[in-house]
Amino acid sequence: MVDEDSGHEPPPHTGRWRRTKRFVTSTKGAVITLGAVAGAVASVWGLVELIRGDDEPEKTAAELVRECEVAHKMNGATEKITSNDGTTLFASCTWPPSPLADPDGYQAITVRSEELPGGAEATGDTTADRVTGPCASYTLTYTYNHMGQIEHTDPVTLAPGRRVFFPTLAAWEGALPFMPGRDELVVIHGLRYEVDEATCA
Repeated sequence: MVDEDSGHEPPPHTGRWRRTKRFVTSTKGAVITLGAVAGAVASVWGLVELIRGDDEPEKTAAELVRECEVAHKMNGATEKITSNDGTTLFASCTWPPSPLADPDGYQAITVRSEELPGGAEATGDTTADRVTGPCASYTLTYTYNHMGQIEHTDPVTLAPGRRVFFPTLAAWEGALPFMPGRDELVVIHGLRYEVDEATCA
């Protein structure tokens, strides 16, 4: 009997040769079978991952805004936070984020109010609001409070680098007890006015 693999007759120990041939053939079959099983398992796992991914819906804008609020310890999508040192922070979370906001939608404008030495309420130059933030220009709204009369002023839009007198918005030429930064907006006003809202224009 001629060996199908080699083309030669088997050696005298035919039984051993048959057992060896059967073992080799079985081993080849096992390797092929294991490879097929591994491929099938990989395919099934990939399908499971695909299905699992589809089971996780994209987060809504409201959910992403809420995550921003939690991350920055805010009580709402917009918040005005005033500290005892005269600094007011106008914070907001939006989605999708604006080009000026952080990747999570957070944005903050800081207004630091400082007393002007020599200023008087009669001339309306007692306080300087130093406005800083990411904005190319700012929209500010002030509250007027005098003897129980409270009014909200019309919003005004001002660019960083300016020094203006509020509410006339005339250029301020007086001395300042600080050196404003190039990207800092300075608003001079009396004690009857207080910044109520600040946003990017």
